[in-house]
Amino acid sequence: MKNIRNIVLYAAIFGLLLAGCGNQTDKNKTVVPGEGTGTPVAETTPRTMDINEVFSENASIAPVVVQSSPAFGEVLALDGTIGLTFDQPMNTDSVESAWQLQDNKGNVVQGSFVWQNDQKTIVFTPQTAFVAGDDYQLTVDEQAQSAQAVALDKAYEDHF
Repeated sequence: MKNIRNIVLYAAIFGLLLAGCGNQTDKNKTVVPGEGTGTPVAETTPRTMDINEVFSENASIAPVVVQSSPAFGEVLALDGTIGLTFDQPMNTDSVESAWQLQDNKGNVVQGSFVWQNDQKTIVFTPQTAFVAGDDYQLTVDEQAQSAQAVALDKAYEDHF
C-alpha cells in the first residue's frame, strides 16, 4: 500500500513538471512577440540613454535636503547659524524666497544668507541672536527650485 502511494505521488510530481514545461517552440524558429497569442504588442522604438545623461546633475530629479546644521539632537547656539545642504545645486533666489524661520511666538526671524558648496549649501545668519529657551520652526516651501528649475516635491520642515 505504501509503494502504491509513493508511485502515485511520483507520478503526480512528474505530471506537474511536464505541465510546467508548457508549449516549447522550435529553437530554429523566430518568435515574434504577440504573434499567435492573441495579445497585441505595441510597436515601439527603443531609446538608448547615455550613462552620463542618466546620472548627470542635469537630470530632472526633485532636490532634497541631505543634511541640516545643527543636526538632529544638537543644540542651536544663541549666536549660531542654520544650514541646509541639498543633493544638487539650487536656484539661490528661489530658496531664499521659500525660506521662512519663525520663533515660537510666530515672529519671522530676519537674517542673511550665504551659499557654499557650488550652490548646494545655504547658511542662514540671523540679524539678532537666537533667544535661549525659544523654539524655532524652519520651513522651505515647494517654491524652492534646483538650478535646473525643478521644485521640491514637498516642503522641508525642521525645528531647532
